[in-house]
Amino acid sequence: ICLVPVVIRDDTAAQVLAVSAILLISIVLLCLVRPWRNYLANIFDGAMTACILLVLDCGLVGGGYTASVVTTRVMSVLVVATFLGMWVGLVAWSVYKHLNPMDVYDMFFCHHKAGGAAQARLIKLMVVEQAGLRVFVD
Repeated sequence: ICLVPVVIRDDTAAQVLAVSAILLISIVLLCLVRPWRNYLANIFDGAMTACILLVLDCGLVGGGYTASVVTTRVMSVLVVATFLGMWVGLVAWSVYKHLNPMDVYDMFFCHHKAGGAAQARLIKLMVVEQAGLRVFVD
């Protein structure tokens, strides 16, 4: 982010677009990778990055900056294409998941009936919480 003003020198709108794109990519990667162990920490990290992006965009609108016609057109096309692409991708993924349900588990635990049930359930809870895998216990 700190190199954006160095690379793009004279066009404020293009700088804001570049920083916004970097922040959006970081939000998407955050959702995919989930770097924090705690689920709520990942949610807060994404929400805070989104708030930073919102403050950046509000500052651009309220700052009275002027942009060239070409930059405005490019920004508009990129924003509309990004939103349309995200919505089309979301709808396509939802339709795919609806038509191809997965009843597959990542792990299978089998335990001794008399003495291993509690340990198997404990291991299942730990694996589900820490690794996010789907576990079936017999």
